[in-house]
Amino acid sequence: MKKITIWTTALMIAISVAVVSLAAKPAAQTGIDLLNVLPDGKGAVVIDVQKVVTSSLFTQEKLKNLLDKAQNEIAHIGLNISDFNAVAISFPAAGLSNPTIAISGTLNQNTILAQLRDKPNVKVESEKYKGFDIQKVTEVSKPDANGKAAVNINNSTAFVFFDSNTTVVSSLAGVRAAIDARGGERPSLAKNTEITGALSQNPTAPISFALQMDANAAKGLANNSLPLPNFDTLKLVFGAVELTNGVGINATLRSDNAEHAKAMADQLTGLVGMVKGFLSASNDPKLAPLGDALKNLTVTTIDADVKINGTFPMELISQFLK
Repeated sequence: MKKITIWTTALMIAISVAVVSLAAKPAAQTGIDLLNVLPDGKGAVVIDVQKVVTSSLFTQEKLKNLLDKAQNEIAHIGLNISDFNAVAISFPAAGLSNPTIAISGTLNQNTILAQLRDKPNVKVESEKYKGFDIQKVTEVSKPDANGKAAVNINNSTAFVFFDSNTTVVSSLAGVRAAIDARGGERPSLAKNTEITGALSQNPTAPISFALQMDANAAKGLANNSLPLPNFDTLKLVFGAVELTNGVGINATLRSDNAEHAKAMADQLTGLVGMVKGFLSASNDPKLAPLGDALKNLTVTTIDADVKINGTFPMELISQFLK
């Protein structure tokens, strides 16, 4: 059974590299503004949904179909893609699990709640928390032969409307934390100067990201099938995705010192060269052009920073999606 909740909507919009976006409309809040209503964490993603949807990326048939599918999904709860303006995501840990998602746009609380309550497969409950109404949506199975329906507590989502332009979606604990952050009772993501400083490096990008690294996150990057660099000295990863002429990626890997950054860059350069050779020699018509595209990928160092920049042109993306 497909779960039709605000959580599904938020994930479609925010996590799938902007598979969901909207038509041009002035945002009530920018993605950076939304950091004020998110609890502090180890990572953040900020999406200017307008720039994503109006990019040429969604002229590609497969991606356009995904956009249409997303619209059909959220229409069941009284929403339209054009209702959304910006999305910001806070991750409490570097493992990028249990996110809290803030959305700005034109959000009709009464319509959304009425549509949800009208769904036979969901149960909507409300609780008061510090003056706000938190809505908890839980999936309910179809009634069995005895007329009983089971509630799937593992498939539940909470959300709160701060106003007609802003909502936050997460677990119940995550939503409570967002209310506390908005009220100043706990640090918000906007107070994390390392995260906000990293995001400010790409203020006009349609998608920007920042992640504070720790030992567990570094170990999680290890891959037995690829000769990846030693990321133990990695302290911060940040960058942006550009969608002007295809998909452009710029990322910064900040190490603890210039020596370790240089070693990391050398290892990454070798890995890119190996992948280029493999792809260029491939007989797969979709893979071979990727080898040529990677020739434009650069890996450089500036002090303790490793800079990775590259662009995948729209022609290549179009061919890969066929």
